[in-house]
Amino acid sequence: MTGADSSLPDPDADAARSPAEALGPAWEMLDVLPRAETPPSMTASTIAMVAASAAGPLGSSDPRNRPAAEQRISMIHWALPAAAVIGALVGGLILGRMTAPTPEPRVWTVPSDRADVRSEIMERIERLERLEERDKTQQRERIEQWRRREQQRRDQPREPVSPSQPENGRPSPAENRAAPR
Repeated sequence: MTGADSSLPDPDADAARSPAEALGPAWEMLDVLPRAETPPSMTASTIAMVAASAAGPLGSSDPRNRPAAEQRISMIHWALPAAAVIGALVGGLILGRMTAPTPEPRVWTVPSDRADVRSEIMERIERLERLEERDKTQQRERIEQWRRREQQRRDQPREPVSPSQPENGRPSPAENRAAPR
């Protein structure tokens, strides 16, 4: 690489030039390359695409560029099937409610032919009621006995407490220390 070779761009000079001027040598180098041949079908399809895009809103996929009549038609394409599905669901629910049998209310009864089962159930209920009453009576008696014992304990005269023996019956800590061992 010598300074005399003008085909290569200078990096410092590129920063000072505009972007279009900086790409000038690269465009000149492309002219040196051999030209590629394109098949005629590619040329025809490219021309057809350019013509379709130049035709305007009818060929455009953007819904804002389509005429109002075409937009209504595209709306019908999805609105009619959606309405049909919703109508089928509502109709199915209505027909299902109309044709389904009405449930009878459940009543818990003991059949009359099973009188032995019914009498056994009634006996168990009566037995449980008697046991509950007996438990309540026993509980009342125990409470009453407790009250009587408490009353007797309160009514008994208390023995006077000696100064050397505290109320709890144990000697005081000072007496404990003074007691001979």
